[in-house]
Amino acid sequence: MLFWILIAAITLAVLLFVLRPLVGAGRGAARRGDYDMTVYRSQIDELRAEEARGVISPAEARAARNEIERRMLQASRDAEPDVREGGGAPLIVGLVIAVAVPLGAGALYLAIGNPDLPAQPLAQRIEVPAGAARMAAAQPGAPSSEQGLESVSNMVGNLERRLEEDPENFEGWMLLGRSYGVMDRYGDAAGAYAKAAALPEAASDPAPHMQLGEALVFSSNGVVIERAQAAFRRAVEIDANHPGARYYLALARGQGGDLKGAYDGWVSLAQDSPADAPWLPALRERIAEVARDLDVEPPAELMDRMAAAGAAPGPSAPPAPARSGDAAAPGPSAEDIQAAQEMSADDRQAMIRGMVEGLAARLEENPDDYDGWMRLARARGVLGETDAMIEAYENAARLRPEDTETRLALAGALVDAGGDGPLSPRAVEAFRAVLEVDPDNPDALWFVGRGEAEAGRPEAAVQAWRKLLGTLAPGSDAHTAVQAQIERLQQGQ
Repeated sequence: MLFWILIAAITLAVLLFVLRPLVGAGRGAARRGDYDMTVYRSQIDELRAEEARGVISPAEARAARNEIERRMLQASRDAEPDVREGGGAPLIVGLVIAVAVPLGAGALYLAIGNPDLPAQPLAQRIEVPAGAARMAAAQPGAPSSEQGLESVSNMVGNLERRLEEDPENFEGWMLLGRSYGVMDRYGDAAGAYAKAAALPEAASDPAPHMQLGEALVFSSNGVVIERAQAAFRRAVEIDANHPGARYYLALARGQGGDLKGAYDGWVSLAQDSPADAPWLPALRERIAEVARDLDVEPPAELMDRMAAAGAAPGPSAPPAPARSGDAAAPGPSAEDIQAAQEMSADDRQAMIRGMVEGLAARLEENPDDYDGWMRLARARGVLGETDAMIEAYENAARLRPEDTETRLALAGALVDAGGDGPLSPRAVEAFRAVLEVDPDNPDALWFVGRGEAEAGRPEAAVQAWRKLLGTLAPGSDAHTAVQAQIERLQQGQ
């Protein structure tokens, strides 16, 4: 009798634990993504400031602003409540569980249970015969290396979903960023690290800022862009002696034509580094290379100490970044920078175009290089070669037709090509292609609706935008803006 009383008590406790969230569903809703919107607005303000200072051209600013606005639209969709208002459905489900679980468990135990069965020793429970593992490995269902790679993608997908529900998980964003980096998805890695860098934990931790900057460098073909520099500066604010951030900040000065600044930064880093620091040998090579270009003699004692550090095995210093499969196209060397500094504006532009044409020539020989086409598209965009940029994105989309981000990049390029005028039919069709891959994509729904409105088809525009409203959080900026567009169209009909 005591046995059944214990069983009943345990069952009741479990049911209370399971039913509590169901019965309490709908009492409140937590908003997500609002903080992301604040970050994106700050980025747009920073972009305007850089454009005003002449750091970036108007064309680059417009392209960057379009990308940020698309991310804002996506963030607005992510800002939907975590817990939606519930009616009577959760209570009904709870009652069904309250009845079915005890009855099912009791019936199962009466069929196969035996309370008089003696206990089994622990060793017998966990010991597995040595041949069992070999037999399992020989089964057709045993995991292969390809299945292992697939499991990594599955784990990343699971982590993405968990972070949608728990966007304040600092360690989760850091892990997602590292996972993207292993998969060579550096743009996505930068997005994950940016999320981590915006959380309170990052206020005293240089790691998220360092990783964000490095991911941006890798995604920019080894160029330390302004946003990456800002991340590295933040890392140095937290840890003034952070070697990685100091290395990249010096590299940024060199890439900007300030070889003396790069040399001073690297010499200072070497002087402050421990004698056995693993990055000293490669740093020594950098210092020697730039010293030759500047026609200066680096400190002999410092160079000898760095050479001695190279005798001990260990990891190399932070290398000049290069994307996977891009060994032939690293960032510009010190000689390239010095030569560019001495050129006229026309000659410098010709040199840059020569590098881009070299990449284009390699892609003619290897047209299945997806990353190469994406790099070429970005480079063409910076040079203002709109048609060539679109063609490069089309080749990338050809290689990955099911990749939403690639198709969005192509569609965005077609929007940028049209300037401030109406969307071209080609751009609208590109966004329709995005919807074929991702029917609820907010960017595509917005632009398809805009294209329909500009073509004089308000009913079709309202239909697309009403579907877009279903993906956005009520009360968010994006939801309010889309609702206003719908009302404006309906009043004009």
